[in-house]
Amino acid sequence: MQSYEGTKKEQLKAFLEDMQKSGCISGMISEFIYHADCKKFYIEHLDDLEDIRKEMEDSLGEAIKDRYSLPHYTFMCWLCFEEYCYDIYRTSFE
Repeated sequence: MQSYEGTKKEQLKAFLEDMQKSGCISGMISEFIYHADCKKFYIEHLDDLEDIRKEMEDSLGEAIKDRYSLPHYTFMCWLCFEEYCYDIYRTSFE
């Protein structure tokens, strides 16, 4: 976030807005660029990530689809990270 200008709060807001526009697929989260990194993270946090997806699907009332046909572990990392960022934005700036 240090590449954004302004106060810490302004930097956070700009980062979260970029995440909402571009998502993890843009490569802006270096820990989730490579499938191997996503796979490792997914394996370490499997239960938590799947619980987040299930809660999201229950809230939406439908399954969340992988429209890019990504490996499941990459899809899950991106989905959960983007949802986490959206939740921070919603609770902090809306």
